Amino acid sequence: MKRKVLMLGLALSLALLSGCGKQATLKVYEYAGANDDNTIFDYTGEVYEEAEVLVKDTPEEKRTFVFQGTEYELNYEETEQRQFFSYAEHFYTDAANAGVAMAFRDDTNQLTKVTSQAGIKLASATVPVTEADFRAAADMLLKDYLKPEEYTCTCVTEVSHFTEDGEIGSRWYETKECFYDEAVEGETKQYVFTYTKYLDGFRTSDAAEVTFYADGTLSSMQLLNIGAFDVVKEVGVSEKGFETAIEEKLLQICKDGYQIEDFRQESILGIESSGKLFFVVSARPTVSAVAARTVSGEVSEETCIFIVTVE
Repeated sequence: MKRKVLMLGLALSLALLSGCGKQATLKVYEYAGANDDNTIFDYTGEVYEEAEVLVKDTPEEKRTFVFQGTEYELNYEETEQRQFFSYAEHFYTDAANAGVAMAFRDDTNQLTKVTSQAGIKLASATVPVTEADFRAAADMLLKDYLKPEEYTCTCVTEVSHFTEDGEIGSRWYETKECFYDEAVEGETKQYVFTYTKYLDGFRTSDAAEVTFYADGTLSSMQLLNIGAFDVVKEVGVSEKGFETAIEEKLLQICKDGYQIEDFRQESILGIESSGKLFFVVSARPTVSAVAARTVSGEVSEETCIFIVTVE
């Protein structure tokens, strides 16, 4: 079975470049289906036609793979096409190790994902304890696939809280934007290290994520679009040009009776197999209503998704 997965699954923001030299031409398209439920914007229907990606090989029904010194006997489950990526992924599970799953690129056969519900013990004899220990362990895992020093690394802690009131138990979750290792009853923790490749100051879809359980075992490792931008010398886009293109699009589709006060955005730079660059943009404009249409001063936000191509 083949499924599509939207690239904006990771929480990615844009670092903007102060322009210099010749600037590229930007074309802002709408994302089909993302803007259906709206009351403020009147979309033109000019959507981005994503290049078709064909699965490049037939996945093996069974295969073996050695990871951290352990050989896994894998059974094929499905193939996924991650949207806005130029490759598909074949997913496998290990029947002998419940909760272990892996994925591989269809074009290079490179490992793209490992997950384990019980945790995979690292080959290193040293159990990580401090943030520096966990970061070193993440670097070690990734060195077979990328150069960690060329990526920007951030760390967050995913915390699960469990409380009991008599026979009633409840669980809730939070993300702490730091390495949090305080011992608190009812809490379990996972440490998430995200590695992101930047190009001319822009955050790209070339990224990796390593997640550890607090006991030092591996929960998951994910590799996204590794090396895709290695042949790109520059983006050729300025901060002013990029913001102007988004603002002009918002003004174009804003309905009569409303006015845009401001907007903020999250964006990621992608690349087609042809080498063409594009941004996937999630824009959140702050819009106020004018008296002629409805109650004067009413303010609301709606999310608009655009595809901005770099010509």
